[in-house]
Amino acid sequence: MKRAHAIRIAIASIEREIKSIAVDANLHDLYKADYPHAIKASKRRTDLRAAIEILKEPQQSTFPLHYAERELAYNVIQLEKAS
Repeated sequence: MKRAHAIRIAIASIEREIKSIAVDANLHDLYKADYPHAIKASKRRTDLRAAIEILKEPQQSTFPLHYAERELAYNVIQLEKAS
């Protein structure tokens, strides 16, 4: 599998997770709900959006993997296991 294809798959998985937490994240972001699940969802969505931006940046080298990419790869694996 080519790196570009792997990145597209990872981004699609991240976008699915963003959609799954959207209601709770919106409650915190738009309506200032302060219950823990909404706060965590909002933070998680922010982190996932940042990860997508990192993945969309051109890659300078393939080794070593940037910390965010390693964390993202771990999260994608966990999402795939949960599905």
